[in-house]
Amino acid sequence: MSVYVVDSGRRVVTPLKIDPRIRSVEELDSITAIHPLGVADSGTHTELYYSQLEPIGQRQDTTSSPSQPERRQQPAVSTIMSSPVLLLQSDWSIQQSLDFLDQHSIKHGPVIKDQEIIGLLSENELLKAAMQEDVPEVVEDVCMPFLVIEGNSPVATACVAMLHRETNAAVIRNGAGQMTGILTTSDILKALADLELEVWA
Repeated sequence: MSVYVVDSGRRVVTPLKIDPRIRSVEELDSITAIHPLGVADSGTHTELYYSQLEPIGQRQDTTSSPSQPERRQQPAVSTIMSSPVLLLQSDWSIQQSLDFLDQHSIKHGPVIKDQEIIGLLSENELLKAAMQEDVPEVVEDVCMPFLVIEGNSPVATACVAMLHRETNAAVIRNGAGQMTGILTTSDILKALADLELEVWA
């Protein structure tokens, strides 16, 4: 899938890949199908796989009874994510980035540099940066390691990952490593509103 790059009023459709040089996020206890990107000393990147946590929806329910309704299959992250995504340019100032988010009524924006995603910033993070005594010159200076989730991951698995990472947004990618969207807590709440919670596995 392509994403839209907005630059000085021009919108360009371009495939993007996650920057393999991004520093690894701290290893979560373990979650399947979620692969933060990291850097090895040799210059190559490694991916962390999380498999120890028991996936939500596969836990045995010893209290189930024939009268309970049949549980639905969990939706994939790709079915509820925000896409296409508006991007922040790495050389934009903090205020320019805040104005961009406000103009488009969005709260998060991946940061792009040389056609690669180097960060994922929220409006709150940009506001905190703007309030510092020494305001960073460009948004690249405030980029931090970010969570990357495969688009075919169950929504519940993504929720666990975001809770462990203490983040309210993640970049979603496809099997080819291209960014296809972002997942935010707002996306998850919207999905929950459309489901009968008591039968959602």
